[in-house]
Formats: sequence, structure tokens, C-alpha cells
Amino acid sequence: MTIRSALMQLVSDAAFGVPISWPGVDFTPPNSGHWIEVRLFENDPTSYGLANDAAETDRGILQVSACGRPGKGLVGIDTLADQIKAAFPKGTRVSGSIKVTRKPSSAGDIVEGDRVKIPVSIYYSS
Repeated sequence: MTIRSALMQLVSDAAFGVPISWPGVDFTPPNSGHWIEVRLFENDPTSYGLANDAAETDRGILQVSACGRPGKGLVGIDTLADQIKAAFPKGTRVSGSIKVTRKPSSAGDIVEGDRVKIPVSIYYSS
């Protein structure tokens, strides 16, 4: 299982009870209610040595954004962001050697046209 597929499965298994916008898949947000948007930001691996065959650690950020429509307030979106953070605590084993390496953190709200989102960053390594 690839890192990407393992992380996407982790989000799917969390069952937040709202529609999910997956990377590279067409998605129309609901007119009301909430949804989440998933993005994966892979970083350069960390190398442990100078040799070509030195051990490396893959790492990155899984960003799961709690989303809703503007003008409805942030309470529901903020609650969903808190649920996302609680679902992926530091130390969570994703699959094999993949694990969550830091406590998830959320950014401030972002208004993008027809949506408001609170991104939650989940740091991982393998």
C-alpha cells in the first residue's frame, strides 16, 4: 500500500459523516451542511547519511479541511475541525511504518468564494 493510499484510507475509515472531496476527483459541495476536502503535501525525504543507499524517511502533511458555506457562522465548521484533529492524534499508526508524528494543528478560517474552510494539518512520516 502506498503512503497516499494508506492516508486516504485512514480518512475514509474515520467516517466523519460528511461528504469528502478527494484529490483529483470531481466534487460538487452540498448547498448546505458541511464537507471535508483532502489534500496531500509530500515533502522531500530526510536522508540519514551520505551514501547513495543511506536510509531515508518519507514525510509530509495530510491536510484535511473542514468546510461549509459562508454566512452560516463557524461553529459547525470548527466542531468538524476538532473532530478531525481528535481522529488523528500523535502516534497514530496509519499502515506499516507510516505514523502521525505531531499533534494535528488547525489554521484560521479561510474564505474562498462560495466556501469557508478550516484546514487541519496532520504530519506524517514513514
